[in-house]
Amino acid sequence: MSDFNLKFSVRNARLLRAIRRDSPTVAEFARKYDIIYQILIHLLNFKVPAKGKRGYWSKTALKIVDALNVNPEDIWPNELGEIKAKKSTAEMEVGIEEVAQIRGGDTPERQFMQRQLLARWSKNLTPRELLAVSHELNGITFEESGAELNGVTRERARQIRMEAFRKMKRQADIDGVNLSEVLG
Repeated sequence: MSDFNLKFSVRNARLLRAIRRDSPTVAEFARKYDIIYQILIHLLNFKVPAKGKRGYWSKTALKIVDALNVNPEDIWPNELGEIKAKKSTAEMEVGIEEVAQIRGGDTPERQFMQRQLLARWSKNLTPRELLAVSHELNGITFEESGAELNGVTRERARQIRMEAFRKMKRQADIDGVNLSEVLG
């Protein structure tokens, strides 16, 4: 019997990482390089293949890799450029046992479940709170965090971070999961 329904997006992680290194958002990247946003999203979600039927890279794919200053094979290695997905999201049901495995070692499965649960619990956070949570998870100090949060004080950065974790804890409690164990 399942206790959780996880819904996740299927995306080209290589492309998403490269875009995020260049720009804060996919939309900003598209604007910056004059790429049609909807086509970029379709490539990111595998809704259209990066290569055409004859094996040539699409104009948009070439424009993207040119903007990123990489080779197409760096973003779409092997047959990844030819994939066309019917759906860009997937769902799976898991039981409390699988969620309990999150407390285990730092396995890829644990990391996946941790990301899915954190994404679920952070849906109602403001962009500032999301950034503050990211800072906490990446070991960024309150001083550094304050500078990135539009120059707020160390104390205000701490308050934003604590409020974000309070909100996430409430959501985790609803699911019957201990947030601190997931963050472990």
